[in-house]
Parts: sequence; C-alpha cells; structure tokens
Amino acid sequence: MRKAGLPVYVFPESAVQSLAAMDHFRTIQERRPGTYRKFNDVDKAAVLKIIDSAKAESRLQLTSAEVSGILDAYKFPLLKIVNVPSRDKLAKVSEKIGFPVVMKINAEGIVHKSDVGGVRLNLRSAVEAEQAWDEMAAAIAKLDQPPKSWSVNLEAMITGGRELVMGITADPVFGPLIMVGMGGIYVEVLKDVSFRLAPLADTDIESMLARLRGYPILRGVRGEQSIHFDRVTELLFRLSQLATDFPEIRELDINPMLAFPDEKRCVVVDARIKL
Repeated sequence: MRKAGLPVYVFPESAVQSLAAMDHFRTIQERRPGTYRKFNDVDKAAVLKIIDSAKAESRLQLTSAEVSGILDAYKFPLLKIVNVPSRDKLAKVSEKIGFPVVMKINAEGIVHKSDVGGVRLNLRSAVEAEQAWDEMAAAIAKLDQPPKSWSVNLEAMITGGRELVMGITADPVFGPLIMVGMGGIYVEVLKDVSFRLAPLADTDIESMLARLRGYPILRGVRGEQSIHFDRVTELLFRLSQLATDFPEIRELDINPMLAFPDEKRCVVVDARIKL
C-alpha cells in the first residue's frame, strides 16, 4: 500500500493527527482575506512628546499621567482619574468625584498595585478614604524598598461589565505582539489570553476573541447580554496602530478594560506602559 502511494498508519492516533493537520490546513487556505483599519483621529505628536520626555529623563516606566496621555491621544475611553498628593485633600476630591470611589497607589517602581496593598475599592465616605490612605501608608512602609514619594489616584467605582486585558509586547524577532484575554486580578493565574502579530486584521481579532475559554461569557450566558464586540474590535485596532506607530513601547498592559453591551460605557480602568 505504501509503494502504491497510500498513507498507512500503525496506530489510529497517528491517522487522526494527520486528518486534523489536513483540516487545519484547509481552514487556513479557505479563510477570507482580512481587512485592516487605520485611524486618522490619533495624535501621534502628543505621544512622541511624552516618549521623548521620558527618554530625556532616562525613564523606562511611564507615569500614570503619561500613560493616560498616550491612550487619550489614540482615543481610548478613559476613566477620569484625579491624583491626590496628600491625605488632607482626600475628602474634598472624593466628594467631588462622588462616592463610592476607588483608591490606587501612584509611585514609581510599583507596577502591580494589588500585590503591595495599593488598591482600595468601594470607599463610601471621606472617613473610609482617609482610613484607606493610612492602611496603604503602613503597607508601603513595610516594603523592602519603599518608594521615596507616593500619592494616590482616585476614580469613580464602576460595577458590572466584563473585565478584559489588552496589551502590547515587543518581541525582539517578530516585533510587536498584541494580546487580549479575560482580565482582572486573576489574569496571570488563569492565563486565558491570545496573541497575534501587529498589525491586526479583523480576522485576527475574531480568532483571538473566539479562542478564549471565557468567550461564551463575553457572548452572554443565562440571559445576559453580549458585550459590544464592535467597540472591543475598534480598540484592538487602535492598540495595533499604536504598537506599529511607536516600536519604542516595549510593554503596554490595559487591565482591566470594562466591556459592556453599551459601547459608550466601555472604559479603560487601569494601564501601564514600559519603554
């Protein structure tokens, strides 16, 4: 049979693996050509100014304000954040934002805020905000290398939505990779993420999202509404354009991005950028 050019397998598993490979090849051959989007409403000059400023100061980690400036320049929906440098201003700022609020540490060198006790949620009064500040100060003082100075960022507490993570990773061989997955504090434990090379086509984005284990949750389960996939797709296109426009960005993590059925409610809650 082999001399006749027919495939012969000793075990059925090998035959099944070959059939699977053939089916995968067929899927690749028959997939439709992807389409790309490029946005003209971005402000590349603003991003370049921020990056050049950080380079001039020999900084790799961008500040919260710089990160917000870059994302805003590429028209990402941002949660309004107010920086509070001292405890005595907490009450006034919190009341202006409107309770409940979220408090997050803002200090150079602290990337994962939750790991150092630098995040407090659902603060419902000025007293709770001041207490959270004191607890945060005590936690930071116990670090092996506490920051020389720190402040906090206050933002409105938003509930509901599905938590997504988006990001850029600069690969030394392939260039910028775009990542999307199920976000929140468990992203590094669950690792439910997928990657594609930039620039992204719409077919890339579709496959990235569909292969997530949490995809059914995004689509809506038990009567829940689906997230606004068109809005999420647009933001991934914008992230891809940012990655190709500025290869200086080594790491960018948006976590979480809250996705809702209503596209106007989708918002970036937290992000970090490293050059």
